Amino acid sequence: MKKMRKVAGMLMAATVAMAMPMSAMAASITVNGAFENETYKAYKIFDYTSSGDSYAYTMSADSAWKSVVEGYEYASGQKLFTLTPSANDANVLVVTTTTTMTEVMAGDFAAYLSENSTGKSVDETVTASKVNGEVVASFDSLGAGYYFVNTTTGSVCSLVNKDSSQTLREKNDLPSIVKKIVTTAEGVETLVDATTASIGDKVTYKIKVTDGKGTDKEITVHDTMDAQLTLDAASIKVEQNGNAVDSSKYTISTSGLETGCTFEVKLSADFVKALDQNDEVEIIYDATLSADTVVGSEGNQNSAHITYSESYIPGNEVSVYAYKFGLVKTDTNNKVISGDKFAKFRLYEDAAKNKEIPVVKLTDGTYRLAVEGETGVEIEAGVTEIKGLGNGTYYLVETVAPQGYNLLTTPTEVVVADADNNATLNTDGTEYVSGGVQVINSTGTILPSTGGIGTTIFYAAGIVVMAGAVFFVVRSRKHD
Repeated sequence: MKKMRKVAGMLMAATVAMAMPMSAMAASITVNGAFENETYKAYKIFDYTSSGDSYAYTMSADSAWKSVVEGYEYASGQKLFTLTPSANDANVLVVTTTTTMTEVMAGDFAAYLSENSTGKSVDETVTASKVNGEVVASFDSLGAGYYFVNTTTGSVCSLVNKDSSQTLREKNDLPSIVKKIVTTAEGVETLVDATTASIGDKVTYKIKVTDGKGTDKEITVHDTMDAQLTLDAASIKVEQNGNAVDSSKYTISTSGLETGCTFEVKLSADFVKALDQNDEVEIIYDATLSADTVVGSEGNQNSAHITYSESYIPGNEVSVYAYKFGLVKTDTNNKVISGDKFAKFRLYEDAAKNKEIPVVKLTDGTYRLAVEGETGVEIEAGVTEIKGLGNGTYYLVETVAPQGYNLLTTPTEVVVADADNNATLNTDGTEYVSGGVQVINSTGTILPSTGGIGTTIFYAAGIVVMAGAVFFVVRSRKHD
């Protein structure tokens, strides 16, 4: 159970005196700061009568609340109320208190009434709505009396209502929700609103639900993600304070949901009731960035919200971005090398070529990162684009040089940092202007380095020539 029974308002001290009975005047109760579309119910617990400065609280001997009031203990074995038949009418019970009611005691009594309100007659029911920009619940058909107000959110509030209009404010809180993306660097976990990822990468999300004052009903968490993110349903887990929550306390659904919803997690009413105010429950899961990811600054969105009773509680949106870079192959004069002279490349995560990043060619001649089950191909350029990369440093390794040009002997470093970095390539198709990643090839013969095989060939040829000369000299002397 909550550490203290939840309460939104405070009962006034029930200091009661005998008085002459009078007819109750019309009265009203207004709850400011109410929750829109929630139902508020007013129950009369005691009748109120007054004459001059004297007033009294009474209740009928056959009231449905009689046994509830008589049974309330503010401490173990300590009754708060005494019900005494009126001297004038035995069916009218005069209500007095055995001690002064404190604020804490009043709150506990209000929660006690809420727990025992099932089946009791409701004096008036209203639905909260906006009035001049503020959500209010107004009871306009009440007689004078001591009322208890309850709501569908599980919040409770109560007050003494005499013979005039009274106003109180909803002091309970609805549960709240915050969603984050989990990133990890050097073993340190960080929660962020946005990150970058490459096609096929796993993205971890964490939804934090915080219990509010007065929440004691089922909480449903709805998660909605763009189509470019693929949920790993088996990865969904519910935790509290880093420990797994027993699966009997929640349910997970991935089908038959409201429009646009990817999955739902329902926290049971019993589980919610057992939470203390501000306790946090975390829902953690993974999703994979798919092949049709949105590339650029638009990003791939994911959001979550809560429904609690009749209330819709919005959450925040988080984004995953994937980028691209333009690639152009030129000579030393910025002339594009294309046609049947295509250079070919492979893309790697590291300059040592330990981990290749496979790509596939699209119908428009550009390339994107391959997903599981796809066979990678070499990149041909010309002028093209490579799509679906998260922020980072990548390496292009030339495997085939254009005809008549020298093969590059070192990888070309490519930095992807945001939507604009290296993404926009300016070229008229024949000449490179700016942007993107320019890879330059040179023409001409590359002489072998000292100690290379080319030098050995020259040495061998010289020896053969010298040997031939010696042979002819010796032969000529013999003839002489």
